[in-house]
Amino acid sequence: MSVQTALLWLAFVAGALIRFAGLGTAPLTDGEAGLALMALQIAQGKAAAIQAYPLEVVVSAALFFLFGSSNFFARFLAAASGTLLMLGVISQRERLGSTLTLVLTFILAFDPALVAQSRQMGSVLPALVALGAIYLFASQARWRLAGIALGLGILSGAPFWYGGLVLLLAALAFTIIEKRLSSTSGIPVPVWGEGLTDRTRLRTFVIAALLTILFGSTLFLVYPRGLGASLSPLLAYLDGWKGPATVSIPVLLLSLGVYQTPAILFGGISIGRGLLNRRANNLASAQRRQDFLIIWFAIAILMALLYPARQMANLIWAILPLWILAAQEIVRWVERLEQPLWATLALAAITFVFLCLFWLQLAAYASLWAYGAGEWWRLAAVFSSLAIIALFVWLAEMVWPARLAWQGLILGFLVAFFLYTVSNGWGVAFSLPWSQVFRQELWKPYPQIGDADLLLETVQDLSRWKSGRADSLPIVIALDSPALRWLLRQQHQVTVLPEDQALAQLSARQVGQLPAILITPAYAENPTLAAAYRGQDFNWRYQPNLQGIPQSPFNWLLFRKGTWEVQPLILWARTDLFPDGQSVSSGGGDLPLEIPFEEEFPLDQP
Repeated sequence: MSVQTALLWLAFVAGALIRFAGLGTAPLTDGEAGLALMALQIAQGKAAAIQAYPLEVVVSAALFFLFGSSNFFARFLAAASGTLLMLGVISQRERLGSTLTLVLTFILAFDPALVAQSRQMGSVLPALVALGAIYLFASQARWRLAGIALGLGILSGAPFWYGGLVLLLAALAFTIIEKRLSSTSGIPVPVWGEGLTDRTRLRTFVIAALLTILFGSTLFLVYPRGLGASLSPLLAYLDGWKGPATVSIPVLLLSLGVYQTPAILFGGISIGRGLLNRRANNLASAQRRQDFLIIWFAIAILMALLYPARQMANLIWAILPLWILAAQEIVRWVERLEQPLWATLALAAITFVFLCLFWLQLAAYASLWAYGAGEWWRLAAVFSSLAIIALFVWLAEMVWPARLAWQGLILGFLVAFFLYTVSNGWGVAFSLPWSQVFRQELWKPYPQIGDADLLLETVQDLSRWKSGRADSLPIVIALDSPALRWLLRQQHQVTVLPEDQALAQLSARQVGQLPAILITPAYAENPTLAAAYRGQDFNWRYQPNLQGIPQSPFNWLLFRKGTWEVQPLILWARTDLFPDGQSVSSGGGDLPLEIPFEEEFPLDQP
């Protein structure tokens, strides 16, 4: 096995580990929990309306049925899709070239955007993998497999339709531009063998897609109601044209600049080189592929900015072509190293050391900025390390060829950018609300769940004190949070009341009819209930404050330190549940465990 092959599989294993390691540690967010609860109901044989992402819901339902419900299996398909994306690139090693394949595999393994999408339910990656599979199988004239990929893509959610439209617009724009600028036209893809013009092959393609939709949406006919959900992704995508945005345009562009800095740098150079070659009327196949990637990137960026239901996941369709362009430019500089080799490596090492020094100086300046001592001359001194790097490159050019000097510079930057990307990917993957290094990541713009484990342990302890079992107490949830319902899914007596009506109903009841445990929003404290309960607050949701500029921009850039809006809840436990508690029933005895409510929404339990 060659060194390059060993590095290739090392990158693949590292990418798989960063996706699967601790996959179930972080609590499910409200969005993830909504999908997981649908899957749980299907696994239990209950009726559930699948409103989005049918493929993830059905696959999770199958995993829940086989192995039990857990956060890990809820996110399994997303992590597996991210891993398959790397495997798909490796499978095209002969077509791409060994060096380009190696660079792309490392990029896909650690890119923060792909890592974030690989560790959440409701991911764009199943749709991305499905579109990639359609392209690969169609280029090999394997129409049955291409039809299966199409069926899985249709079930993968609204991102399939979004990404398909981006690619279709890019292909149309490329064809129009090619016709105007040259006599050659057509999308720069491999010849698709024997095309779909043959009726037999078209029939094979369509039948494979329809059967995949039939068996995939119904879990091999076990859940027939799921067939109606096959249209929900398309409807969800169309609704997005009139839906609200979840992130602002500045946050979207900032995330691209912060997390994909090396992609922008090297991709921008590659785009500039491609435009110059176009002026030289270079119509080679490689140049045409370059043109298509540039158009794809431009269309994807415009779509991400113009789509009304704007979200971070839409940026994936622009990040992918940008990274491919960047990888091509990187390969151009590192595939053949100049001689003498020691000089190239020495200059790369010097560049890397001074870049590390620059980063440390910037961190020191961030600390001074936080205390109001960030004068402009201190910031100018930070960039002295970059000036020293430029001096070394100039000296190297005087002794050796200019390419050697630039190659050493680029190698040093590549090592530094690699560590920067790994750090960002690690932070996106393993930053947890209760950890001491909780980072405000732009790829997690949604509210994150905080004290879930502590709340569940409290409920289980109270139940053990009362009955000896961890799941026997009746619980009433007066909080609109799918994540809370998912957390308490193993509790056998859970009732969900409408948040705006729950407290009014409970306050009107007699003391002896109150539930053993009541969970309410923190702002819903009620003196009437406080007499019969003991309450404990928990930090439930952490909503990142992404509006405006952070108080310390350098602290956010270096350490992702930002501000959060904490949304607590209160767990009310009846006083007689505690060892020193007194019974609150009128007869002096314990309260009944089963308490009927006039308007209640029972949560189905396993």
